[in-house]
Amino acid sequence: MYGSVAAGSDHGGSDIDLMIVGDDVSLGDVMPALLEAESRLGRRISPTCYSSASFEQKRADPNSFVSQVLKAPMRVLVGEIGEPVATSRGDGSAAAGRRSQ
Repeated sequence: MYGSVAAGSDHGGSDIDLMIVGDDVSLGDVMPALLEAESRLGRRISPTCYSSASFEQKRADPNSFVSQVLKAPMRVLVGEIGEPVATSRGDGSAAAGRRSQ
């Protein structure tokens, strides 16, 4: 999560900026849950979704949107920055290891 909510400068009308990184996930996959969360929270959720390769490519460019987000306040909700993206093991669960930055 990034933006005003992560920075603590949000107000009741602020949206929730959410960056999703994963190889087995798309906006279509997460939109039903995000729409439910919007309804419960009474706030718009603004997602962006990247594959791990796209995220890493954009992260390497210091002028990219991803790099700018990573320099600002954020709240990591699942995983850690620098951790490989979880991938499906074929049984519906995810597997991910940790790596240092």
